[in-house]
Amino acid sequence: MFLSESLQKSSMITANKLIRIIPLLVFAAGSFLFFSQIDVRLVYNQQQPVFFKGFEYFLGFLLYPGGICDYLSNYLTQFFFYKTPGAIVAALSIAVTTISVQILLSSIFKMRLGRTLAIVIAMFLLLLHGNYNYPLSVSISFDSAIIGAIMYGVIRSGNRQIRLFSFLLLALATYWICAGHFFVFALTCILMEILLRKSYWLALLQLSIAAAIPYSVATFFIISTLRNAYSHCLPFYYSFTPAFAPYALYGFFFAIIPAQKFLDSLAAIDRPSNAGYSGMKTSSAPIIPFIAECFIAVTAAGLPLLISFSPINKSCLEMDYYAESGQWTEVKNQLNVVMHRPNLQREIPLFTNRQMYPFYVNQALYRSGSLLDSMFCFSQPQPPVGMVVPNDVAEHCPYYASNLYFELGLMNVAKRWAYEAYATTKTPQVLYRLALACLCVNERQDARICLAMLQKCELFQDSARYLSHLLDCDSSLKGDVNLQKIISDMPDSDYVVHGFGLDPNVDIALLYRQKPGNAMALEYTVANFLQTYRIDSLPGYVQGFSRLHYARLPRHVQEALIFFEAANKKEIDLRGYVFDERILTGFKEFMEILANHNASFAAARDELRYKFGSTYWYYLYNAKPGQQQ
Repeated sequence: MFLSESLQKSSMITANKLIRIIPLLVFAAGSFLFFSQIDVRLVYNQQQPVFFKGFEYFLGFLLYPGGICDYLSNYLTQFFFYKTPGAIVAALSIAVTTISVQILLSSIFKMRLGRTLAIVIAMFLLLLHGNYNYPLSVSISFDSAIIGAIMYGVIRSGNRQIRLFSFLLLALATYWICAGHFFVFALTCILMEILLRKSYWLALLQLSIAAAIPYSVATFFIISTLRNAYSHCLPFYYSFTPAFAPYALYGFFFAIIPAQKFLDSLAAIDRPSNAGYSGMKTSSAPIIPFIAECFIAVTAAGLPLLISFSPINKSCLEMDYYAESGQWTEVKNQLNVVMHRPNLQREIPLFTNRQMYPFYVNQALYRSGSLLDSMFCFSQPQPPVGMVVPNDVAEHCPYYASNLYFELGLMNVAKRWAYEAYATTKTPQVLYRLALACLCVNERQDARICLAMLQKCELFQDSARYLSHLLDCDSSLKGDVNLQKIISDMPDSDYVVHGFGLDPNVDIALLYRQKPGNAMALEYTVANFLQTYRIDSLPGYVQGFSRLHYARLPRHVQEALIFFEAANKKEIDLRGYVFDERILTGFKEFMEILANHNASFAAARDELRYKFGSTYWYYLYNAKPGQQQ
């Protein structure tokens, strides 16, 4: 009988423990779905964290406060290169937060709602993760501070000197590990002394120590500003602009502890004494039912997706990701998602600099084979800036400028901007681009240096080994078709100076004159003429499309040439091409609508935008209304 009751009680305890953990599992699953939805690959592509294997690289992170969290963040973010493993790692970081906060609140502060409150606190970190610029080091640093506070909380000694000495050791270690989040550790320890141990003088000493440690470290031990010393690893330190989530995170965390202890003290006044009861101790019934707690877990995982997630932002970042990996069909699919938002570049901060949007879109359209057919489906800048990145814009985004010039074959310019990018951020992507550029211009020693560094990067070591092997066994690089295509598109003479101080678009036309087989140079030259209204230059390039065996003249080229013939009242030698009847009919209708409004484009604008908003005619009249004369 006694054994049966013991087994029954044991099974009940086991069942209760399983029930208690279910809401945490639900929240963990919701976190995984959250990171799968935002797609952590885009986080990696946006941040491009640097991580090299070897102790020398690790040693650099030991030399400043918060470096260990930065190192762990750089390492773990490498998993974000893959969608599912990255989502698992990110969800595990949130799980560590939830469990550590639950232990702190339930075991140290004896709070009855510790599990539920831990989920709510972790939700605020999920909100921060909705920003693609958010570094994982913030979450890791926060977790480190909570774990440090738990370690202090398990010290049960009644001797204040022992507790003060323990706090000092933990404070120094915690500060060096997690920098700014050291204050989460310190203030939590202070709350323990005030609320649990009633040791106000010790709390005051701890506050003084917490304020003095960052100041002393920045003043006497490392070269750092006070701002860095106090705020590194906090959300407010990084380049992205956080909204309310960080304030809610810290405000809620430090408000609930004294509030809960105050409510407990009020409840203790009317609570009946159980001092005389000597039977078996049982756990009190939970305040929030199990179903309600699961509902809170689901809400806490789903709410960040509704508040912090931007589908348009994701679509643009997906374009960036797919272009980076050469998946141009996917790029075109994403372009179709946003093509009806002509003011997109003014709605979101795209690619670090919003001025980069048109260059990115035009490059994506070229790679998907529809630049001269679809470029005016998208908003083109006014006044026009051409097809290549102006130098003042490229200074802010040198890596992108290097990629564009590399694809064009203007290798010296590509190498110049790659070095500019390397001077500010030594990411594996920049090293890889620099290595390829050096290979193409036969600068083997510089290429070997870049490849040696890349072999220490887990994600790029296979590509680096391949290029190193190619460099050792094939001095002419004939074994790589892609590199041979780039080399064949490069100019015979070096005229890099034309891109500095003058219009860099001049280089495209010069490149095409030397390399008439360079299809990208041809299309970019023609697109530049279209953008800048120089349609009188187009007839001379019709032969280029014939030479490169285009099956037909691209749509925008036909539109421009039809307009040119009508304006100049003469026919153009189309080199065997013919105009599409639908385009000819469209031009007649365009002009009829304009004539119906007394040749006033302003009066006909709305009707023309609806029917012909994606045509070159609309772009030309909209930018230069006087063309109707």
